[in-house]
Amino acid sequence: MLNAISENQPIKVLPFLDVVLNAIPENYVVFLINDDAIIKTLCNNTSPLRMFYRGLGCTQIISIAKYYGFTCNHIQLSNAFSILYIKEKYFAVPECGACDPNKLLKSIVSELYWDDNMEHMLKSINGIVAGMNSSFKEASREELYNWIKYRFMTDKRFTEFFEHRYFEKYIVNKIDKMIEMRNG
Repeated sequence: MLNAISENQPIKVLPFLDVVLNAIPENYVVFLINDDAIIKTLCNNTSPLRMFYRGLGCTQIISIAKYYGFTCNHIQLSNAFSILYIKEKYFAVPECGACDPNKLLKSIVSELYWDDNMEHMLKSINGIVAGMNSSFKEASREELYNWIKYRFMTDKRFTEFFEHRYFEKYIVNKIDKMIEMRNG
């Protein structure tokens, strides 16, 4: 891999590799790319982005990052190898009026999806939110909000749901309800 990056002169890269890796700020995710495939991800262990870009190619990641206004840069290292870095956004939890998140979700899903797809999407969304809650039991309200928002933001299957006018209200109320249940 170093040969490809350094055009068969890895000695040029090795003295600086640790410096480069240690200099990556916590709010950046760096991907080492071979052709269009991610071969290595460098980031903070709590980064929401690290998990959601798995399985996507470089072109898809750049498209998502640009669409949602992330700062990103793609640097070609050789014919096949490149580095892509993306600065994560931290989303503040918006103020939303209290409501029953389950009723709101049913309303959103019935507006967006029809027939059998409606039930499938309802189960998918509930499963994702519940999975995020159980995976990040110690997460704060803000961290959980960002994890869930990133999860839906980066999955094309949920684009309509993510862009729905009541998405934020649903997520905030659902998180509040889950945290309330956690604290008993």
